[in-house]
Amino acid sequence: DLALGNIAESGRSAGLRWFGPGDGRSEYAARYREPALFGTRADASVSLEAQVAESLFTQTRWSTEFGFAPTGASRASLRLERSGSTYAGPARGSSATWSVALGGGLDRLVPLANPTRGFRAALTALAGRRLDRDPGVPAVSRALFRGNASIESAVALARGRVLAFAAHAAGAFLPGGDLPAEELVFVGGSEGLRGHRDRAFGGSRVAAFSLEHRWITDERGGRLYLFADAARHDLTGTLAAGGAVLPTTGDGTAAASSLARTVLSPGWEFGYGAGLRTRMASGLVDLNLGFAPGEPLRRATIHIRYASTW
Repeated sequence: DLALGNIAESGRSAGLRWFGPGDGRSEYAARYREPALFGTRADASVSLEAQVAESLFTQTRWSTEFGFAPTGASRASLRLERSGSTYAGPARGSSATWSVALGGGLDRLVPLANPTRGFRAALTALAGRRLDRDPGVPAVSRALFRGNASIESAVALARGRVLAFAAHAAGAFLPGGDLPAEELVFVGGSEGLRGHRDRAFGGSRVAAFSLEHRWITDERGGRLYLFADAARHDLTGTLAAGGAVLPTTGDGTAAASSLARTVLSPGWEFGYGAGLRTRMASGLVDLNLGFAPGEPLRRATIHIRYASTW
C-alpha cells in the first residue's frame, strides 16, 4: 500500500495498492485526489480498481467522486461508479453495473496522531443497476444496494491512557436472485478481526467491533495497546458466479478454490491480543499479535502495517 500525501505541499494525494490474500485472489487499486477545486472547499478524486479470483471472475471498477467540506471536521460526497465482471471456471458470461453513492462523515477525534477524546463517524449508501449476461439466456437486470457505516471514539482514562472503541458494518443487497461472488464483503485479520487470517470470513453483510486499551508512548503516534475484537458475518441466499451456483463444503467454505479459505456460514467470531505502534524516521510501524479463542498458541497471527507520508 503506497500512499503519497500532500504532494509538493499542494494537498494533492495519490496512492497504489496491492492485496493478495492467496488462493488465486488479488486486488489492485490506483487513486488520485485533488483537494481544492477552483480554490473552494470542494474536492474531486478518481480511482481504478481490479479484483481477480482466478477460479471465478475478474472485476474492474472505476469511480469519480466529488466532495464538499462545509467545515474542517465534516464532509459530504457524491460518487459515480461503473464496474464490470467476466466469469471463469464453472461460470460463464459477464455483468455490468452503474451506480451512484452518497456519503457523509464527521471527524471530532483529537489529536490527530494519537486521539485521546472525541469521535469519528462515516456513512455511505450506494444504489445502482446490474445487468447480467449469461450464455444462452436473456440478459437479467437487477437493482443493487450497498452500504457502509463506521464509528470510532476515544476516552482519556488518565494521563497517557486511552480507551478506544471502533465499529464497522458493511453489506450488499440484490433483491430477487443469488448473491454474486464479487459482491461478497469480508472480515478477518487486518480487515477488522485480529487473531484470524485475512478474509477468514465473508458474507452478504458483516459487522466488526474493536475495543483497545492504549498507553500513549509518543504524541506523534506511538502507543502500546491491548485489544479485543468481535465480528458477525451472514450470508443471505445462495452464492453464485455468473450463472453457476457455488456450493459450500461441510466446514462452511466455498467449494471454489478462490474462496476455499473463507468461511461463509453465519456466526460470531472473536480475537484478542496486544500490539505496539512506534514512529520511525520514515513513518509509523504497527505490529500486533492476535489470538483466536480456543486455538493453540502456535496458531497466533502477526499483523504488520507500515505507513509513510512523502
